[in-house]
Amino acid sequence: MPVIADRRGSSAEQALVLAPQVRPDVMPIDPDHPRLASLSVREKEVLRRLADGLTDREIASALVISPRTVESHVSSVLHKLGVRNRAEAAGRFRDLD
Repeated sequence: MPVIADRRGSSAEQALVLAPQVRPDVMPIDPDHPRLASLSVREKEVLRRLADGLTDREIASALVISPRTVESHVSSVLHKLGVRNRAEAAGRFRDLD
């Protein structure tokens, strides 16, 4: 993951290269599915990667956020879905198709 010391001088092209890429094929489940309605866009991104079996550190790297932020999102996802752990959350996500 590239580290930028000072973003004030970044060009628009650099920002596009460094921004997480949004790909419609990444989330095979409809993000507007009613059972996911309470989740934010970022929480849905975290949940999809969690369902793929990624660790917090891997999710953080993929989304260009800190592992601590991922922990916070995972906690929120578990609460909103009413599940006790990551495996149950992943199972709920996979059951949506």
